[in-house]
Amino acid sequence: MTFRGIKAGVFISLIAAGPALAKMGDLVASFPAPGTNQHYGLAADRNYLYTHHSSSVGSWPIFIIRRTSGSFVGSYRSPFYGVTPGNYNCFRGMSYQGGGYIWATNFAYDIVVKFRASDGSFISSWGTGFGKKRTYGICARNYKSGTGTLRGFNISEYHAPRRIWNFSTSGSLVSSFQGCAAADLAWDVWDQLVWAADVSDGYVYGYSSTGRLLSSWAWRVRPTINNAFGVAHYGSYLYVLTTSGAPDEYIWVFHCFIPGAVEPATLGRVKALYR
Repeated sequence: MTFRGIKAGVFISLIAAGPALAKMGDLVASFPAPGTNQHYGLAADRNYLYTHHSSSVGSWPIFIIRRTSGSFVGSYRSPFYGVTPGNYNCFRGMSYQGGGYIWATNFAYDIVVKFRASDGSFISSWGTGFGKKRTYGICARNYKSGTGTLRGFNISEYHAPRRIWNFSTSGSLVSSFQGCAAADLAWDVWDQLVWAADVSDGYVYGYSSTGRLLSSWAWRVRPTINNAFGVAHYGSYLYVLTTSGAPDEYIWVFHCFIPGAVEPATLGRVKALYR
């Protein structure tokens, strides 16, 4: 497979080589999203990307894609199927939790659902309490890479006032900060940041978990690209899913790494990842 501007083998070698070959916000690769249009949410683990394809008939499947090549692996039924009758296509944000789980939001019911990444098996759910269809992007704040221990969740409110909300691991609202028009969020366990791709202005914003803005750069690689409805982070890369209709149903891969950007309270934990 050849990515736009770079061969897949080169992209894989860039991942192995690490952050020294690129700078923040550089476009590393891109590949078509599977299916036709209307993808929502994006999650990433060591091997795969996961996205929800809402135009698929009947079961509205979750699509699994190889993270380093973009090749289609398989799909399974949405965890909202049967849990939210008639509105299981109102799927929005997705986030991976170490141990093999995905958290996803349904804005029609303002709920968060946990399911198995391997087959979509429903595990649990809780409500945000927002009402008025305000539950959009989500990131599960993993304590460190490769573990299932969580520190909490962030959930974005796509419409005004565009807050990003902090939730405890049990689903209790803790605090919030001013965000952007983010339809999805990504947790950067390496830098301990919340990444948000603004749908309206074409920029990516990196926040600390308390809302301090630490980075921003443009994700819109050409004027016709709109609707960043999915975002995920793994290693030194941010994956941005755009769903503007063909030919712009793409996943764009950007270099995304900020050495020393973490707050003092989390610095020791992040250093431990590199021992």
